[in-house]
Amino acid sequence: AEYQAMKRYQNDFLELVFELREQLAALYASAQNPAAKRHAKVQLFAAAQRRYQALKTERWNGFAGYDYWFGQDLNNAKLAPIGTYYQDVPAFRNLFVASG
Repeated sequence: AEYQAMKRYQNDFLELVFELREQLAALYASAQNPAAKRHAKVQLFAAAQRRYQALKTERWNGFAGYDYWFGQDLNNAKLAPIGTYYQDVPAFRNLFVASG
């Protein structure tokens, strides 16, 4: 049961991060002026923080395992390695299985 709960926390966390990355990519691709993009970026990061707090209280029964990560300033550099690693895991898993 604990493993399943931890897996759920991880999946929820990754969903939040991937959604934020998609929102940021759409923002950067938009025709908004740079000042508007900066403001929207701040709003997206703040919304991600609020969503994290909601996950903790409404779905995770107070689990605080990602508090340190969310306690630091959110920025693109912080999002990049998570997305890169977890998006490539299935491909590496398939290669591993195929190699015997």
